[in-house]
Amino acid sequence: MADGPSCDVAVIGCGPVGAALAIALRAQGLSVIVVEKEPDIYHLPRAIGLDEELFRALQNHGLREAVEAITTALPGAEFVDVEGNRIVGFDLPEGTVGRLGHPPMAMYYQPNLD
Repeated sequence: MADGPSCDVAVIGCGPVGAALAIALRAQGLSVIVVEKEPDIYHLPRAIGLDEELFRALQNHGLREAVEAITTALPGAEFVDVEGNRIVGFDLPEGTVGRLGHPPMAMYYQPNLD
């Protein structure tokens, strides 16, 4: 057997999903090693928004204040066709808080969240 670090779980890849998995596993008391080939956080966003369910999950891991500092509540969203006609959308009054105590939808710059 090779010498080296031991752990309960090895997470391969520390993108948003790998990082969230590692946080959740540590919260369950497991020892976790994360292996990531890239030396830095990926510099371009791949996601732009999160809902109150994700806010709650991050809050459960002690990240509420950090996430609130890098997000902006969305006052609404609009999806339009190629001619600019609204297909579907929603509008929220400023300061709207959802049933979980967070904005129903917020935007962010993903490298900051990573």
